[in-house]
Amino acid sequence: MRRPGSIAGILAQRAWLAALSATVVLQAGNGDRIVVERAELPVLLAPLQGNDASRSVCQDPDPAAIEVEIDGLPARVRGVEPHPQTRLHALLIDTSESMATRLDALKRAARAYLAAVPADEPVLVATFDESVVLAAAPTLDRRALGQAIDGLEIGYRTALWESLRDLLRYLGELQGETVLVLLTDGADSVGTGPEALREVERIVLHAPELVLFVLGIELPWTAGADRARLHRLARDTGGDVFEIRGTLRPTDVGDTVQRRLAERRYLFYEPPALAPRVGPREVRVRGRPGLPCRVRLLGAPVRSLGSGPERPAIEPLHDAPSLVAPDCGIANPARRVGALRSADAVQTFVRLAPPTTALVELLDVVLEPGPRFREGALLDPPRLSTAAAGRRSVERRTVVVDLPPLDRLRASRRDAVEVLRALLLDERFCLSAASRPAFVVSGRTFLEARELLGRGLFEAREDYRLWANARATAQEVERLRGLLDSTRDSRALSATAVEAALHAASERATDPLDGRPQVRLAEWLSDARASAAARELERRLAGELLDGALDQARRASVAWPRLAQVLPPAVQGRIVVPLLPAYDPARDAIGFHRFLLAAPRPDGAPPALVSRRALGLELLLWLDARAELRPLLTPGARVEAIDYAPLRGSAFGRADCARGAGAVEHVVVRLAGGSSSAPLVLRACFAAGSAVPACVAVGSAEPSAPQGTHPLGQPVERSAARSISSSILRAAE
Repeated sequence: MRRPGSIAGILAQRAWLAALSATVVLQAGNGDRIVVERAELPVLLAPLQGNDASRSVCQDPDPAAIEVEIDGLPARVRGVEPHPQTRLHALLIDTSESMATRLDALKRAARAYLAAVPADEPVLVATFDESVVLAAAPTLDRRALGQAIDGLEIGYRTALWESLRDLLRYLGELQGETVLVLLTDGADSVGTGPEALREVERIVLHAPELVLFVLGIELPWTAGADRARLHRLARDTGGDVFEIRGTLRPTDVGDTVQRRLAERRYLFYEPPALAPRVGPREVRVRGRPGLPCRVRLLGAPVRSLGSGPERPAIEPLHDAPSLVAPDCGIANPARRVGALRSADAVQTFVRLAPPTTALVELLDVVLEPGPRFREGALLDPPRLSTAAAGRRSVERRTVVVDLPPLDRLRASRRDAVEVLRALLLDERFCLSAASRPAFVVSGRTFLEARELLGRGLFEAREDYRLWANARATAQEVERLRGLLDSTRDSRALSATAVEAALHAASERATDPLDGRPQVRLAEWLSDARASAAARELERRLAGELLDGALDQARRASVAWPRLAQVLPPAVQGRIVVPLLPAYDPARDAIGFHRFLLAAPRPDGAPPALVSRRALGLELLLWLDARAELRPLLTPGARVEAIDYAPLRGSAFGRADCARGAGAVEHVVVRLAGGSSSAPLVLRACFAAGSAVPACVAVGSAEPSAPQGTHPLGQPVERSAARSISSSILRAAE
């Protein structure tokens, strides 16, 4: 099979496996019925003996040598095939405090596994301590994956089962075969206990396309019950548990996993004539006498053929209550879309006029367990103190969801940084005195409500609905094409008949999303660090200022405190989600970005906060207003970086900034490109509350500068605004 060259193509083809387990009836254009009966069962075929002859037979066995029974009735096995498409590998890495002394070993094990994965198979990286974080979305980019692994940081307690459940829910939506590799020390110290564990066991039992491998990093014997559960879950999926200690090296694990995956096969069979009834069917698979292979069915022996684990029912309601968002001045909705009832809550979407906003009533997690900052400490970040861990609490809120036109969304919001740009510059996203803005929910709430959010977007806007259906229909037609191609030898279908059937299937598709609009419209796009995303936004705005976007830079500089309010230090929880959908071109999906707030560090290091001021942007605007910026620039100059690190080891800034009241803030703006080979560096300090820099220096970075000397040369003190330009130019010379 030709392997697709993009993540969107790979993830689209992952749906092939999901629907092969049922009878498909297509109506061709000439009225003929084409019946394709083909079902699949994933099994392990391992040689009973270690010789080459046994291995060869198990790699390509005779279908007649394997028996399949459904409710005691024999099914004819038509083929035994290796994995028919690219696998997705998911690394779930334990970064809780118990892993602090094993962090280097953890990174080595993750890198070793990544090196063993074939280059054309996508990988995602997630981490967990008290919550799961998507460090790298599914990608073929090994450099990005390596950076995600290198950036691992130790957190707090271990919510093993809750984090595993959250990731399994997400992976289950993708369908197809997933290799989940869990790197942990195997002990759950927090979380929802038996409830999360039971759901993990249920998902694993009904996900035969999932294989779990556990890489135990010095598993402690005190892990006891959790250790045994991990062994059982891995065994039930055809995986295994490897303990990285002694002579077992991480590189050995990666190679062993690839060999074990090579033992997986799919049995394709014709279902027997079963009596119609609702409920699960009992499936049995065994090898006939003489087959030198051990045949083991993966997944539950009693299953509902063609379906995975049950999802919470979503019931559209015709009448929805009126909702208001007084903080945003939104009331008296012009048109109600209706309500969506789930098993545990009612979440309501209301379409407003103009049709670019919706109101949602939901249960939001307003307080997460685990370390966080105290509410009263936020006015002075250097004195942030840690609050005691508490219990998770929720409250019913009415929140605002943005619904921009699809074309504008796909053109302008293509990553997490552009979501922050919209928050910063679009005045529709109102702020209030409340601790959480009306358009923000917790990261936990988003994971729980994704299906309902996706359904709401699907119902509220026709352009979203048509786009999602078109993508899903194209995927379904591609799946059917593969199904028909694989059965053409036995069915003798002509190419014309196949195309007619595919056309008929696309024309009659009624719910191509199969009731799961979150797969296309409420995707979990990324988890971005709030401080890093805000810094990148400032860099982009500064670069656009150099290109002439002066008014935008002024607006952004004035509005910048909005970001610090939307993305404050973690007081209620560590992860928030602005309800502004975005588009991911790599996955061809619409969804939401989660943002990781500055949280207390176990090592006591200061948190990386979202700055309350865009000092780099302010510096460039200040220079531009005095006609001092353009003379410093060469054609093609660009902003390379903006850094807020304090000026350590230098007297820079002490002369003037020390005389200011309150704290002193420093900023470094690095410019590169153009005709100048050396980068230009602007460095300034601002006294608290002052819009004018107290000290400014300009020059080229000189790594060989003598110790104790500022790398830009002697600092330039501001004696008067009218003389600063000549001082800067002398420093640059």
